[in-house]
Formats: sequence, structure tokens, C-alpha cells
Amino acid sequence: MLIRRIRGILVTATMFGFATWVLFMISAAIIWLLDDQKHRLVDSLRGELGDSLVSFVFGAVTGALLASLLIIAERRKDVGTVSALRFRLWGAVAGALPMIVVEQVLRMSEPGFSLKVAGITVFFAGLLGSRFAGHMLRLARRRGAKREALSVEGHVG
Repeated sequence: MLIRRIRGILVTATMFGFATWVLFMISAAIIWLLDDQKHRLVDSLRGELGDSLVSFVFGAVTGALLASLLIIAERRKDVGTVSALRFRLWGAVAGALPMIVVEQVLRMSEPGFSLKVAGITVFFAGLLGSRFAGHMLRLARRRGAKREALSVEGHVG
């Protein structure tokens, strides 16, 4: 049971980290294409690779937080029995919480920090966490359905 929980946390963290990394790389490529100073390719790539690692870690922390929240809050339920809305709400909480922490640290260190920008950032992080959680639930349910079909076929044949 403990190994399944640890595996669930690691898989969710990896999936969220990879998804966040892909979104970051797509947005970085779009920004680079729109930039009129493309001659600084080596410097910009070095900076983007470091930032992409940070985005992967941030996504992985969000995914691990989501899995941990689900393990604690929904411990009596199977993934197949948790409603999609509830799962997405937990995803929104897991997406917003790390951003709230980052925003609080920035607010203490930056005197001119904008609360409007912070609110928008937290909102979109929660929205992204909700969407990722919805996709993870769909993948988990599809995998569970395939596993059931295989076990039924194994018993019949």
C-alpha cells in the first residue's frame, strides 16, 4: 500500500513536471520567435534551459502536492470513485498553493510588488493545476478500465 502511494506521488510529480516543462518550452519558443534580437541565441538558450529546469521542478512539486492531498483527503476512495469536479478542485488547490507561497516571498522581498499580477498568476496556476488533474484522472480511469478488461478476459479464457 505504501509503495503504491509513493509510486503514485512520483508518477504524478513526473507527469506534472513534464507537462509544465513542455508548456514552458512552447512559450519560450514563441517568445524567441517574436524577439527581434535573435543573434543572442547562445545566451538566450543558456537562460531558457535553466528556467526550463525550474519550471519542471515547479510542476513536479505541484504534482507531488496534488497526489499527497488526494492521499490524505480521499484516503477511503479509489481514483475511479472520486468525482471529476472534486479531483479538479484538488488540482486547482495544488496548482495555486505553490504560487501563493512564491507570491508571498516576492511580496516580502520586492517593495513594489503588484497584488493584481499576483492574483492573476495564482488564478492561472490554479486553472492549470485543475486542467492537469482532469487529464490525469482521465488517464488513470482509462488505465483502470484496460486493467479490468484484461483481468476479465484472463478469467474467461
